[in-house]
Amino acid sequence: VTGFGGTALSGIYRPKLTTVKIPYYDIGAVAIRKILKEIKKETTEEETIVLPVQILKRESTKKID
Repeated sequence: VTGFGGTALSGIYRPKLTTVKIPYYDIGAVAIRKILKEIKKETTEEETIVLPVQILKRESTKKID
């Protein structure tokens, strides 16, 4: 069983929930930079931005032998 987001709540459940941690701060920083470029009428081309995620393995997953 896994969760998505990586909030602090995922570490207090029993068993502790394995989650995919999302870089919320980085998502916001990239978004605001793009918005500011649009406001300033700077030419921006369409681009795909991939930010790293992290899997936090906890007690809700285990290796199956």
